[in-house]
Amino acid sequence: MNAIEISKEEIARLPIRRREETVTPEEQLRRRLNLQKAAWLGNTHKHKVTLSFRADQSLYAVQTTVWSVTDAHVGLKGGIVLPIANIERVDLC
Repeated sequence: MNAIEISKEEIARLPIRRREETVTPEEQLRRRLNLQKAAWLGNTHKHKVTLSFRADQSLYAVQTTVWSVTDAHVGLKGGIVLPIANIERVDLC
């Protein structure tokens, strides 16, 4: 399934509900490490990454700077927050 590319500002209009985890512990660890690296890149180099995430039944992709990572959420510029459980892929390039 191809992701629908959207802007960071459009995320606030999406009906995002935290998903149940359907990934293995290894995939969760890899995702967390990639998100932490994305936050480091964003805070030190203003480097953007591409996050692919689910909202309802659709897959979306956004190119953005990750500012923070908590236990359950990712913080983006402008106060936008995404549940980590909804993020399927983190592209650091």
